[in-house]
Amino acid sequence: MSVRLPRLLRRETLLDVPYMRVRQDLLRLPDGSTYPYTYRKAHGSAAVVVPITADGSAVLVRQYRHPIGRVVVEFPAGAVNPGESPAQAARRELLEETGYRAGRLVEIGRFFPQPASASISMVFYLARNVRKVRAARPERTESLETVLWPVAELERRARRIRTPSSLFLTGIYFAQPHLGADRGRGSKV
Repeated sequence: MSVRLPRLLRRETLLDVPYMRVRQDLLRLPDGSTYPYTYRKAHGSAAVVVPITADGSAVLVRQYRHPIGRVVVEFPAGAVNPGESPAQAARRELLEETGYRAGRLVEIGRFFPQPASASISMVFYLARNVRKVRAARPERTESLETVLWPVAELERRARRIRTPSSLFLTGIYFAQPHLGADRGRGSKV
């Protein structure tokens, strides 16, 4: 049996603000009925960087996320601006949010965090041997602090967080094959 697709009857934009658009599509479902499907249409994509220092620490941010009213632990991330590549956005966000600079970036994965309700895609990068070059300068809308965790402890600490961020868990997942046996021994990466 193949997946039967709905047919688009009408599309309406309910909200259009920086970084997202809220749309409602009226769909004709395969059974003949109609359904109003509301979702967020992102203005582009986002970049996430898994930064690792020379001594084997992951550079993370503890950041307040208003929709859930909580502080979460995440890897530095942000929207890809018009005219910017995802790699350029990853470098910019790392420097803005943490004050660390990346040398070489390696793309380690792509992911749709909420495909049922949002169109945004995320590109993940691994950055080794990052170094602190200045103080963090987050955007005025961001409330965050930089934290360093040993790479060898990322999985254990992720399991102890009551409700971890999908960016954090996905970053660990994509980075694991690149970190290899070093992460299990606690040695330098």
